[in-house]
Amino acid sequence: MSAIALGFLTVTWIFGCQDPGTRPPEFDAARKKAVEALANDWFKARPATRFDDWDDKTHAALLARAKALDPLPDTAIKEVRALLWKAARGHGPKLDPSKPIDTHWGKAGYALDNAPRGAAGAGLGLLVGLHGGGEGAGDKSEAAAAWNAALAKNKLIGIYPQAIQLVHDAWCTPEGERFVLTLIEMAKRTYDLDPARVYSAGFSMGGTGTWWLCGRYPQLFAGGMPFHGVLFNDGQQTDHESQITSVQHGLIPNVRHVPLYYTTGSVDHNCLPYSYEYAARLLDELRKTHPGDYEINYRCVPGLAHAFAPGEPAAACKWLLGRKRLTFPKTVTWEALVNPTFPPGDGRARVHGSYWLRCDAPVEKMLVEAEIQGQTVALKVERHEPKGFTVYLCADLIDVTKEVTITCNGEQKYRGTPAASLVAMIETMSEFFDRELVFDRRVDF
Repeated sequence: MSAIALGFLTVTWIFGCQDPGTRPPEFDAARKKAVEALANDWFKARPATRFDDWDDKTHAALLARAKALDPLPDTAIKEVRALLWKAARGHGPKLDPSKPIDTHWGKAGYALDNAPRGAAGAGLGLLVGLHGGGEGAGDKSEAAAAWNAALAKNKLIGIYPQAIQLVHDAWCTPEGERFVLTLIEMAKRTYDLDPARVYSAGFSMGGTGTWWLCGRYPQLFAGGMPFHGVLFNDGQQTDHESQITSVQHGLIPNVRHVPLYYTTGSVDHNCLPYSYEYAARLLDELRKTHPGDYEINYRCVPGLAHAFAPGEPAAACKWLLGRKRLTFPKTVTWEALVNPTFPPGDGRARVHGSYWLRCDAPVEKMLVEAEIQGQTVALKVERHEPKGFTVYLCADLIDVTKEVTITCNGEQKYRGTPAASLVAMIETMSEFFDRELVFDRRVDF
């Protein structure tokens, strides 16, 4: 079981909840010391990279220690967040392109550009550039050549992974996906990055990978530039538009708050344009039902083959790279992609949620529409029995001093005032490895 999947299964809604009239214990020196010790032990034990998974027993023991320290007083949240992030950055590898990462799949090398010396970099963003290629072909230098010009002017560090195995759609394989997630974490550990300015970009296979990552992990990205890629249709491209009747589920609905800019070409015979054209029609429908969301700047350029259109990718960089992630959206759409069959491979990381929404046991193509209005959280779940869900909360989403009501498919699942929880804070920081995307309350049903 992956690090994403572990740790939430045994916590029920009663942990961290607050009975009316009760007050959490004071956050005195002894409790602070206990939290600090737990944070260091937690992130020391946490797998050093996303290529590896938690040890079950170790994780369970650390989780029990966190539960014993719940609930937290609201006045301690800021201090606890800082303690956790200090521990998170203090354990695990930092970026060093001279030292490839050892993985179960082979050596994972990468290049770094526009990086400051030492551990500086406050306010800088991160652009992950994914190279194209396929079976036996592809080099990180291609991505660097495409995206380096945008780095300095947009105050970005550029990181360019080299596919561990040169196979078709390498960034969508289990090892390719885990590699990118690892590099993002290593960058946050190495530099004082702005986590709301992380972007993915690529051309051809790199464009396919960018769409994949933004759809699988929308909460991590401020935007993407997936030029001239494909969205799989049962793992195959088709040679005629009329044959496109679907594209890979679990991606398109999920980019509700992730701006994307990209093109393809009408005569691109390397990455045929039909899946992108089909996806454009789906996105048009989503924009009609969710006005103001799904900000996608896409065009299919007549007569263009497998190449950047004139003026690209400079125009895309100008449009996208000044934008910041919407860290705490009050609406979330999540379609589950549980077990991708293409590209094939063992060791796939499991995705159990999006932003402040989680499900312990999602089923394939499960669709959840979630919205927060005032103190009410409403979920609509299709293609799955509504159970095993977690809603994370914080002051950016609700008034934490007042009662909150949670409904699912019209049925009330919770009403109360959840207390601040160390379990929620340490688990979400561990899962997202992000100093901002941290939730301090959770309700399970």
